[in-house]
Amino acid sequence: MFEDFYSAFLLSSLFSAVSLGYSSMGFSFNLHYVYTF
Repeated sequence: MFEDFYSAFLLSSLFSAVSLGYSSMGFSFNLHYVYTF
């Protein structure tokens, strides 16, 4: 029970970290696109 909760918490935190990294990367890419053209 506790291990399932811990693995679910790890998975959700990993997914949120990945989505946050993708959104920040997309934001910097859009900024670069705006400043280059």
